[in-house]
Amino acid sequence: MKGPQSTPPYGRKNSIDLSLSVLLAQSGKSSHLTIVEVGTIRGMDEAHSNGWSTLAFAAFCKHVQAQGRCNATFYSIDVSENACSISRSVLDSYGLSSSANVVCENAHTWILRMNASQIDFLYVDGWDYHLGNERESEVETLKFVKAALPKLSDGALILFDDNFDGQFTGKGKLAIPYLLSEGWIQVAATDHQVLLVRNWIYS
Repeated sequence: MKGPQSTPPYGRKNSIDLSLSVLLAQSGKSSHLTIVEVGTIRGMDEAHSNGWSTLAFAAFCKHVQAQGRCNATFYSIDVSENACSISRSVLDSYGLSSSANVVCENAHTWILRMNASQIDFLYVDGWDYHLGNERESEVETLKFVKAALPKLSDGALILFDDNFDGQFTGKGKLAIPYLLSEGWIQVAATDHQVLLVRNWIYS
């Protein structure tokens, strides 16, 4: 197991660090934060290719609780049993198992069980966007986002992975314009990721 002072590796640092800094500003104003990630760690040696965001979110929850800022709960959802097994192993190696709930389930099914207005940060990294699979990825992402909307808090953040240009080509091709039409605000677009906020209540 890595030592307690080890910094967990994760990629896409610009967008993830920005997201967590905004969430950190909210952590002092809320008694509890809930983070949900769709798509968990899928490889033991892929910190750069798949981001290993699971480590970043688990470490964040551990930090805000240790600092007494608020309680925090993190769910990492993936339909692949192999991916969930890998994720649990990596989390354990960094001493972060107790800061993450790795759930092996279809995200569409899982989201329906969440309470209304419960989720503060949603990271959408499921439904891989590959050549020949573009439309399925776009449609499934939109379907999930629509189901998730009632579960999101007033100041919730959504971070979309794999968006490759200013037209949101990628997973968010349908979901991001839909959210913008519903009044969501685009905070940033970096590292092929797009960050949106429901209401700007962090000042």
